[in-house]
Amino acid sequence: MVGPFWKESDSAAWIKEGKQTLYYVDVPEGWMYGFPKAMPNSAIDSVSAIYEWVLDKGYPKEKMDRMGSAFYIRIWANTSPESKSP
Repeated sequence: MVGPFWKESDSAAWIKEGKQTLYYVDVPEGWMYGFPKAMPNSAIDSVSAIYEWVLDKGYPKEKMDRMGSAFYIRIWANTSPESKSP
């Protein structure tokens, strides 16, 4: 299930070169399932992958299906400089 406002190419624009980016994800009534949660960069390869990640992290598929096109995912980034190893 992919919302009509998402394009697969949008996720690629979120990755910034030279920085570690930590993405946070929240969903409707997410607090009941431990959201918002930090999402690894590898999970943002596609919109479908983000939906799968949300389900893998404990959000009920039945709730997502019941909401239909009204289901939404909020994502925001916390970008920090890349840490340098000695």
